[in-house]
Amino acid sequence: MKELILRDYQNKLKQDAYNSWNEGNRNVLAVLSTGGGKSKIMSSITLDHYRANQRVSIMAHRNELVTQMSLHIAECGIPHRIIGAKNTVTQAVNIHKKNLGKSFINPTAATSVIGVDTLMARSDDLTVWAKQVDVWLMDEAHHCIGNDKVDPNKWGKAVKLFTNARGMGFTATPVRADGQGLGRISDGCMDSMVIGPDTRWLINNQHLCEYEIVCPTSDLQVEDSKLSKDGDWSSQTLRKAAKKSKIVGDVAENYCRHALGRKAIVFATDCETADEIAKQFNDWGINAASVNGNSLTAYRVQVLEDFAAGKISVLVNVDLFDEGFDLPTCEVVIMARPTASLGKYLQMIGRVLRFLPGKTALVIDHVSNVIRHNLPDKRRLWTLDRRKKRAKHVKDPDEIELTICKSPECAKPYEKFREVCPYCGFAKPLPNPADRSIEMVDGDLTLLDKAALDKMRAAMELETPASIADRVGHVAGPIAGKAASNRQNEKMEAHEQLEENIAQWAGIERVKGFTDREIQKKFYLTAGIDVLSALDGSRKRKEFEQLSETVRNWYE
Repeated sequence: MKELILRDYQNKLKQDAYNSWNEGNRNVLAVLSTGGGKSKIMSSITLDHYRANQRVSIMAHRNELVTQMSLHIAECGIPHRIIGAKNTVTQAVNIHKKNLGKSFINPTAATSVIGVDTLMARSDDLTVWAKQVDVWLMDEAHHCIGNDKVDPNKWGKAVKLFTNARGMGFTATPVRADGQGLGRISDGCMDSMVIGPDTRWLINNQHLCEYEIVCPTSDLQVEDSKLSKDGDWSSQTLRKAAKKSKIVGDVAENYCRHALGRKAIVFATDCETADEIAKQFNDWGINAASVNGNSLTAYRVQVLEDFAAGKISVLVNVDLFDEGFDLPTCEVVIMARPTASLGKYLQMIGRVLRFLPGKTALVIDHVSNVIRHNLPDKRRLWTLDRRKKRAKHVKDPDEIELTICKSPECAKPYEKFREVCPYCGFAKPLPNPADRSIEMVDGDLTLLDKAALDKMRAAMELETPASIADRVGHVAGPIAGKAASNRQNEKMEAHEQLEENIAQWAGIERVKGFTDREIQKKFYLTAGIDVLSALDGSRKRKEFEQLSETVRNWYE
């Protein structure tokens, strides 16, 4: 039996999950960025329980994921059964023989790899067996919804079959487009969450590869279209938008411009458009194939083998390879499918971040996904709770909107507060002087005229407590005047504290190399208000205190 050695961070995540089990949490969600080695950790956990003579069931929801997981545990020497379609079992046997020289499929084995759809179709026959399982593991567990209060989806129903088992789900993206939470206290079945290193750490430590993004101009528009109940645009909406656009030609043209000769995966809106894109590539002499969930299994297997072997340069798919697809030699992801789902966006980009020495991945984003969701290695805070609606005007500094360089030779995304593109130095054109409102210039106060600035600076001045005492006392008496004076003192203290916090934050930003103009814009884009208006004396003490706390949180 092969000994499985985990990397330090993989072993820590595994131990954190075990510790959570030991603390009494029945179902644990383990989070690790795409490409970080979730399958390897799952294999290690399976091996632990196999050696302890315990029954383990590993669930996945696609044919490719089932056979991929089957190979992983076969490489550990673990005999196992597959609960899946006949062609899935046959495919797994062939993959074992091709890679390992023999098959590890055993219909009576205690360990099993399960296709969720097959499990649901045979649930009546497998109920007694499921009660004997000690541990269930689930790949792409962000799909799983359902508990005592929320009706389960098919993944949730699968989990409920294992009435006597502890569970562990794995995902790179513990977030759902519909906003439902994965915790038992909200909409799912998870009792705790353990989190491994993020994407930037994995890149810096050469476990994932560095990347570049270019965002060519596109006429595919869906922003005005309604989202479906699952929180993303429907296939009908996407198809309609694709038909109105030039996306087919744009994809091929920009591949030739930015990535010619490199192995690429294209994510398309729908089957027809995917076929059209593949045809465009082939017409231009670039070998391409289109696959989707309706493609015959044998065809999909052959296409993947040809892609891995380099016989096909471009693989076009529809919602098929955004999860679980693992091919380190793939260098390019082309997003021709807009998505409102952060999870889907990160999963799509994750296909190309697998590490190879010297590799720099390229993402060609035709549909503004990077503008919707920000950079893939941005720091994100995960939770098992439902997504909360936050005030739109206040953001985290790491959530600053991106803009696209207007130089057609560059077209790379960067933070909107920057004066020039950090990649090529191209300066954004300034708006017409007559149109320079705060909103137009994103809080860049240097672009406003002198009269407007003088008026804003004058508004920062607060009336003295003594003046207020005299004015209020003249009307309402000395006691009321004294109370008003005390309130003004408190307001001035809050105003002064806000000034100090802004100055502290701005000083840190200057050390990072940003100019005062960029700092002003970053403040506006983060706080939803420009610096001078934030200090406007007409604002209430409570407003000063709340904004002061927000700014302090940016640097503490």
